[in-house]
Amino acid sequence: MPLIVKRLFKTYTRLLLATAFFGGSLRTFADPISSASCEEALAMAERIASKNTSWTIYRTVGSSMGDFFGSNSFILVKKVSMREVKGGMLILYRSSKGMPTAHRVIENRGPWLKTAGMDNTKMDPIYVKADAVEGIVFGVLHAAEIPNGPVYTSDGREVAVAYCKSY
Repeated sequence: MPLIVKRLFKTYTRLLLATAFFGGSLRTFADPISSASCEEALAMAERIASKNTSWTIYRTVGSSMGDFFGSNSFILVKKVSMREVKGGMLILYRSSKGMPTAHRVIENRGPWLKTAGMDNTKMDPIYVKADAVEGIVFGVLHAAEIPNGPVYTSDGREVAVAYCKSY
């Protein structure tokens, strides 16, 4: 292999490793991108959620979950028991003010959880109690754009909002 190709390959490899290592701190808080319309993404979410009565659809608002989901996403949430929740899982919980919040589990301590947004530099200031956990996020559907204001399912129900908050 010519020397120039070897040097380019080495530089490219170093760049990839640096991006993988430092990528979390270089994020721009952009919403994930999709070519699906809001109607297409919601219709797919409804088809999936119709398979099980313990699955619920939420639309997300905020940027703390980075590349996983943002303000142009629908998440599918499955009800689970607290002992099924593990560190690294994405969950939906009710904040102390009753706001549905989607964040990552840092640690399950039995009666409570430590959580944080994927792009947050600090953990959430309040631990999540077991009775506040709505479920785990098991699916994400992105849309090109979701309009401001309420979004309705095909049968006329308003899709609840899950917030991706930064503290």
